[in-house]
Amino acid sequence: MEKLQLKRPLAFIDLETTGINVSTDRIIEVGATRFDRFGRFENFRTYVDPGQLIPPEVQELTHITDVDLIGAPRFAEVARALNISPRTVDIHR
Repeated sequence: MEKLQLKRPLAFIDLETTGINVSTDRIIEVGATRFDRFGRFENFRTYVDPGQLIPPEVQELTHITDVDLIGAPRFAEVARALNISPRTVDIHR
């Protein structure tokens, strides 16, 4: 099998949120796979405290509950830990 070679580092990010309204809804989970130029990768996953309750329909869809988020970091802390700069980023919601 041929080894993956990239022109620049790459990150794929998957988000779960409290809904689809960018003005009022918040991120509740971040998952990412980060690649360096040589194809080596690492996975990252964490819950995020959205500062609001998760609507029942979102809990049913994501299987993430308010209890799951107790003690989870806020997004600003997660963003620093994610460390995606200077990667090309592909985000899915």
